[in-house]
Amino acid sequence: MNARSHGAMVLDHLRARLAERPAGPLYLGFSGGLDSCVLAHALARLLPPGALSLLHVDHQLHADSATWADRAERFAQRLGVGFRRLPVQVNRAAGLGLEGAARAARYAAFTEATPPDALIALAHHRQDQAETLLLQLMRGGGSGAMAGMRALRRFSDQRWIWRPLLDLDRSRLRAYAVAEQIDWLEDPANTDLGLDRNWIRHRVLPVLSERWPHADRLLSSAAERLRAESEDRERLAEQRLAAAATLAPEVRRWPVWNGLDRFALGEVLRAWCRRLGFAVPPASLIARLHQQLVASADSSADDHFRLIWSGYELRCYRDLLRLAEPSPPLQLSDCDWSGLEPCDLPGGGRLSLEPPVTAAQTWRVSARHGGERLLLPGRTHHSSLKKCLQALGLPPWEREQIPLLWNTDGELLAAGDVLLSASLEAWLQRHQCRLRWVAAQKVSDEPGRAG
Repeated sequence: MNARSHGAMVLDHLRARLAERPAGPLYLGFSGGLDSCVLAHALARLLPPGALSLLHVDHQLHADSATWADRAERFAQRLGVGFRRLPVQVNRAAGLGLEGAARAARYAAFTEATPPDALIALAHHRQDQAETLLLQLMRGGGSGAMAGMRALRRFSDQRWIWRPLLDLDRSRLRAYAVAEQIDWLEDPANTDLGLDRNWIRHRVLPVLSERWPHADRLLSSAAERLRAESEDRERLAEQRLAAAATLAPEVRRWPVWNGLDRFALGEVLRAWCRRLGFAVPPASLIARLHQQLVASADSSADDHFRLIWSGYELRCYRDLLRLAEPSPPLQLSDCDWSGLEPCDLPGGGRLSLEPPVTAAQTWRVSARHGGERLLLPGRTHHSSLKKCLQALGLPPWEREQIPLLWNTDGELLAAGDVLLSASLEAWLQRHQCRLRWVAAQKVSDEPGRAG
């Protein structure tokens, strides 16, 4: 088969995959290497003008990375497609290894640069799939990890990751590139045998292919069978995740998962991370989480623990488990508030009176510092704010963000809108209004306000 016949086969294959793809704006993760150049060229040929944009992530790990980005942009211009350069900082201290940290930075950039319903194409092919299976095997991964990459999978929000070339040999892509006279970039990192994937590509697969000429195809087929089994388990994990739902997608009621072994719990946690677009936690963290939850289930105490990895954290309080990016306690210098207009808080939160009053007040707003006390309605003695918030079951990640309202005499009037002093409650009743606190992460959910 000559090069042009290979090229026609690539186009026919891609045309069929395009007919099956989900709806949504199409982007391509574009490195400028052989595989992504072929996919970009073929998609540009098959799609109408304006239907494709290339996303080039500059990891800034090589002295020539800016030059490579310029080259990628010129390639996009020649194709007549959209282009975005996405510089990132790779967190080498994240505990993911260089490859994993670069991948995490890349996917975070994709999320930032695309709308929630985007379809993000990647140019992985059959040899990549075989390498992934062997790589995960040597890392001690489970069948889900060894199932390799999916041709189509959900990614952050409603985005999709789409790999339309996953069933094709790289030899066909090279033949297409030769036939179309594509000038691709050879990243020197691809020959660095210090990287695990490169070692497998250059040292392991050639040896396997000497004994089994179609080793990559056999490994890819094995990954496909493992994927079918993995998808069954993932559907079950999604059901378990949904069963623990609260009003906040980042918070779940973990006792629903009592009795799960650490492998089943890991499936649920990975499903949760996929739903939120977070990096998948390492197996060691999943094992620690399982130990902590088992201990919490056997204890009557108000267990509170925190596990951190790759810029994310799991926090447990009572029967709630929160998966989110770490957020510091409310950073707020004391400020005056008249009550006439909403009081904007750091991060986008705010305090307001509804409806607004017409006479200015002399109040002060602050963050918590510890040791505060307030006089609740119907009480004769002041109570510890900390104990009151605990009695309400308010989790610590909400307590840390709550603003305090004071009068000029130094009397604590309110903690957000969850605790009101006797004097403020009486004042609000006289003025027929209410105090409202909107936490930072909830402001953007309100109609009529920008995110």
